[in-house]
Amino acid sequence: TLNLLYERQREQYQVARQNVQIINKRCHELKVQIANLRKLSPEEVPQERIDEAERAARLYDANRNTGNEVLDVVLTEKSLLCEAQRIRLNCVADGTCLAAIEPGDLYALFSNLLDQAIDAAAQQQNDRRMIDLLVCRRQGFAVINVIGPALSGSQSDHGRRHSYELKVARCVVQKYSGTMATEPRGELFAVKIVLPLTRG
Repeated sequence: TLNLLYERQREQYQVARQNVQIINKRCHELKVQIANLRKLSPEEVPQERIDEAERAARLYDANRNTGNEVLDVVLTEKSLLCEAQRIRLNCVADGTCLAAIEPGDLYALFSNLLDQAIDAAAQQQNDRRMIDLLVCRRQGFAVINVIGPALSGSQSDHGRRHSYELKVARCVVQKYSGTMATEPRGELFAVKIVLPLTRG
């Protein structure tokens, strides 16, 4: 089951990449149309309507630029999911330090980490729906930290799925000779990953 989930997520990357490209193209087209509307007289199109359309375009233009295309795709995809569930995703990411990881593996790793965090955050009250993600380079290693609310009721279906998601992430980390630690911090749950910058 674990291997099947892992392979399915590796394949999902190409679909997600195409979806993000379509969204970005449509957002660009919408921005061009909004710019053209601004050139019309206020009587033809009220300014409030144009501002509202511009806000909507910005909402879906969640494209990230981390220096790593795969990470950009995952973060764009998950940012839209967070927006739909009113979850704040705070992200500081230098994707260049993840260049040694194959695209399918990188997608599976971040997809699992963020899905687990998003599910837990969605169960919280609005003021606690927050996820922090850090990806950086430190002393010859790539460091990934994900901190979000702890999942309540670990025996639920959510808990079993989270267990699988973390196992898939651990498989990817081990494949690249890295280490992964999970630690509860009261009402928060943290995942810390350290990977060598070059494979092997």
